[in-house]
Amino acid sequence: MNTIPCLLLFFFFASEAGKVCKFLRSAVDKSPSAQYAVELAASGIEDGTRSQLTAASRLALLKECNTCWDALKWRETRDLPPLGLDTIWEFCGGVFARSGLPGALRLHQLPSQYRNIQATSWRIPLLSNTHDCVMDPAQDLLVLVKKPILIPTRNKVKSHVWIRTYTKAGKAKPAKS
Repeated sequence: MNTIPCLLLFFFFASEAGKVCKFLRSAVDKSPSAQYAVELAASGIEDGTRSQLTAASRLALLKECNTCWDALKWRETRDLPPLGLDTIWEFCGGVFARSGLPGALRLHQLPSQYRNIQATSWRIPLLSNTHDCVMDPAQDLLVLVKKPILIPTRNKVKSHVWIRTYTKAGKAKPAKS
């Protein structure tokens, strides 16, 4: 007997929920800002830096970006010189770093029309005997690891780690994503 009132309540709420959903859908369809917020959330993307673009323009760019990602269709490609076997390289946050030049780490900020980021390149000094690097452009962080040294008498390996920023010595900081 208890199932009948529960079923009646379910059907009542289900019919009312349809009206609420239609109202919300209509409200979202009339507002580019609301559509943009819904598309951002559905894409798993956060709104970046402030832009002069209208919500409708940002929505159109977001839809174009999603379409390109779905089809793996790139707007632009760039060829970089090939990496050698002993070349140190890292890719993180839209920045590609490589040790193609002796004593320097060359960094390339990859462009993004969707995020209004221009392509830039710069160099920073690379410490001698650098074995590897790790970076996080969002934190302006670069970690360099010196080649390990084996200490035979102790049967241990010794290594040094240097932590620095991209902006040290007045170098240009990459764009934030």
